[in-house]
Amino acid sequence: MVDVSERLTAEPHRAEELLLIERDLSLAVSASSSLIEVLDLLLSAMCLIGGIDCGGVYLVDPSTGALRLVAHTGLSPEFVERSSRYDGGSSQAQRVMASAPIYVLSTNLPATDLDLREREGLRAIAVIPVTLKGEVVAVLNLASRTLDEIPAIVRSAVEGMASQIAGALARVTAENALRESEQNLQAMFDALNDLVFIFDHEGSILHTNPAARRRLGYTAEEILGLDPFEVHPPERRGEAALIIAGIVAGEVELCAIPLQAKDGTIIPAETHVTQGRWSERDVLFGVSRDMTEHKRIEERLRDELSFRTAVVDHAAEGLCVCHQIPDFPHVCFTVWNERMREITGYTMEEINRTGWYQTMYPDPEVSERARLRMEGMRLGDDIRAEEWDIVRADGKDRTFSISTSIVKDDGGTPHVLAMMLDLTDRKRATTIIERHQQVLEETVARRTAELQMANEALNLEIGERKRTEAELHELATRDSLTGALTRRRFFDLAEQIGKQARRYGHSLAALMIDVDNFKAINDEHGHGVGDETLVGLVGLIRQHVREVDILGRYGGDELVILMPETVEGAAVRSAERLCGLVRGSTSMGGRAAIQLSVSIGVAVFDTGGDESIEDLVFRADGAMYLAKQGGRDRVCRWTPDGCH
Repeated sequence: MVDVSERLTAEPHRAEELLLIERDLSLAVSASSSLIEVLDLLLSAMCLIGGIDCGGVYLVDPSTGALRLVAHTGLSPEFVERSSRYDGGSSQAQRVMASAPIYVLSTNLPATDLDLREREGLRAIAVIPVTLKGEVVAVLNLASRTLDEIPAIVRSAVEGMASQIAGALARVTAENALRESEQNLQAMFDALNDLVFIFDHEGSILHTNPAARRRLGYTAEEILGLDPFEVHPPERRGEAALIIAGIVAGEVELCAIPLQAKDGTIIPAETHVTQGRWSERDVLFGVSRDMTEHKRIEERLRDELSFRTAVVDHAAEGLCVCHQIPDFPHVCFTVWNERMREITGYTMEEINRTGWYQTMYPDPEVSERARLRMEGMRLGDDIRAEEWDIVRADGKDRTFSISTSIVKDDGGTPHVLAMMLDLTDRKRATTIIERHQQVLEETVARRTAELQMANEALNLEIGERKRTEAELHELATRDSLTGALTRRRFFDLAEQIGKQARRYGHSLAALMIDVDNFKAINDEHGHGVGDETLVGLVGLIRQHVREVDILGRYGGDELVILMPETVEGAAVRSAERLCGLVRGSTSMGGRAAIQLSVSIGVAVFDTGGDESIEDLVFRADGAMYLAKQGGRDRVCRWTPDGCH
């Protein structure tokens, strides 16, 4: 705290008043554990000094240098909102980093926030950095709405009071760190899965963690004051006491006596005990690890080992494991299942005594070849289903299929895992099968040739049938005269297209085409010429419509075209183009030159309503008849008001 007594001799009464304020503030600050409360007390004390009527305290972010307003008094909500934070690079933040107090008239500060200060009515301003260990940690801002300058006597007082912010920050930070450490320690204590007991030397449990109470089935009140040995089975409590004493004396590492829950359940456990202090008294800390799951795992591992041993012993193939040794017989077997004994005639003890190479391969040349092959396998060239001839204990020759892999034990020593199949009987059976196979192949070849001939004849018949089916399908879906779709097939396809147009909102148009004066053509030139005229007309239309457009014979000399993705204007233009093409053609009559014309009605599908394809075609047909009434050789589009 700054001693201001010598600075105030010019105004003794004012100095005494400021000293009393500073003393009262110091007492209040030392009694508070809240930083915000300390800052509020400080600001209230500052405003007791004549002329100072508002202010605020900013904390400095140590990582960014930004200023954050944490306490204030006498300021309007607007001023607080706009000045609540300044970035580390701002001019406001940079001004305070010099660590020297600033006393200035508001209008002499940079223009930043000048309008805000003027609306607030601020005149004299004091900016006092607060340092801790040489670093600026906070900023005290004070202002007067009545003075143009902070008096020197007041400056000394506020600087002394401001120094208390650093002390409060240090104290509150230390208290928070201690509180956080205690909370973390308690949280860790409560979160431990191990059972933790704290008991005194007189034999009373003082405290336990939740895991201990939960596992033993006691409430906190029930377990408090119990003798720690009461959580062991009664018949083993004396033994537990001796072991715990040995642990405390450093003679024993842990106690393996199980715990006993309130309901009598026995809990396998390992307990470690150490001496310490808790709540200012000498105590013993006991940490018990529940070994129930560990015991289950041990039992499961034993069961798995027994199962694996049974699998090896009962495997249909011969299984063995061996490793190299320096002395005779140079290979030592550690696994030799029952099937190995059956197919070789030797036990593992016998083969380890007489030697694998020397016994299985009595021929020295074969024995050496087998030894060299095993050396190569140890270098990474595994054996995979290689056939080797061996001699059984009874002197019989047998053929084995041998496969090997290298496995290493925990010490890194390589071991050979080998699987052996006796192929002798299988090879004999294979020879017999091969002879039968040859006879069978000859028979199959002969029958295959016969079947190929029959198959060729069948393929010819199938091809003829497919052609017939194609012709029948064509007759069913195509008009036999013109090749256009039949009326039924047209409407089947049109219904599908109409559903898609309605679902996706796509445009769709229909054109109804009728040959003008077709009856006169038949009467004058005969029905043959009339038919040739229709065929020629369909051919002309096909040449000038899109592949996606559907052309069908509606009846007699009427043709209908469905045009997907086509708006009314495009449909009308297509119809007019077809009218012009027909008008300019004289070759469609085949044997007779006929001046031909058509009338075409156009209608557009209403995708937003419930109109059917039949309705669309009906409207196009109506438009076509109006085209005929209008003089023929023209296009008429259907509208709700009539056709145009």
